[in-house]
Amino acid sequence: MPEGADRNGAAECAISIDEIGVQTARIRNFQLRSFYQPIFQCHRHSLEICAVEHAAKAFRAGEPCGEQEFPASLNDDERQMAKNVEATLETANFSNLGLEGLSLLMRCNAEDGGVERRLADFRGLNWMLGELGLEPPRFGCAMLDIGNADTSRVESLAETLRADGILIALDNFGEEPRVMEVLPRIAPDIVRISTRFFADICRNKATISLFHALVGTMRNDGITVLVKGIENAGQLRIALDAGADQVQGRFLADFAPVGSDMDEGVLDIDEMLGGRKKLVPFRY
Repeated sequence: MPEGADRNGAAECAISIDEIGVQTARIRNFQLRSFYQPIFQCHRHSLEICAVEHAAKAFRAGEPCGEQEFPASLNDDERQMAKNVEATLETANFSNLGLEGLSLLMRCNAEDGGVERRLADFRGLNWMLGELGLEPPRFGCAMLDIGNADTSRVESLAETLRADGILIALDNFGEEPRVMEVLPRIAPDIVRISTRFFADICRNKATISLFHALVGTMRNDGITVLVKGIENAGQLRIALDAGADQVQGRFLADFAPVGSDMDEGVLDIDEMLGGRKKLVPFRY
């Protein structure tokens, strides 16, 4: 019988908490650990951490797994359980980052029926931070996979979240075909430009010029533009020149395990664009 499975073959899940309060989960013989990637607010001469995004990464025998190894080992019910566990880790470990007033860009799938669970996560985290005397974050909600979700459902989800004081972030702009249809109907606070779309834009001067116009239009409508997938200094320059409000990507800072110390310093734009040594926001 596989390790971590009961007699009926269903995976069991166990949550562990270490001495500093960091939670991990075990499903079958995999351990899920929380990683967070900073998102930076663009200022005139610097980039400052304003938010983070969570990812639960699977480990086996202490070693990181391939991207598909963990989900491929689970059946449909177990995958749903894993999604719920990842959502729990996302909020439970957020307070261990050590910075007050930071936003958490939380995932919320427009096709998923677990909206009530997400709302409970939001409210529970606010309560927990209040108990610790910390300032509650301003949430963003990245709505994924809207391509197959009914438009009225996406609108209803946005209304429900916004009524609870949660900022709405529309994800995968430029890659998800129906984003342009949904965008004016939900009036998102944040639009996140997809990694693939932005990489394609950066290859052509004509598309770069159009991107400037696109960003300008969104900002005139009061939308915060977040560009993700920044991989090099050239892409950072294009995003900044276009007027992006926020940027995210491995060139700036990769996902790092919760429990690392997040530096409250800023990234110097001139140093980043010049290829000189940059401040790493996570210290080990």
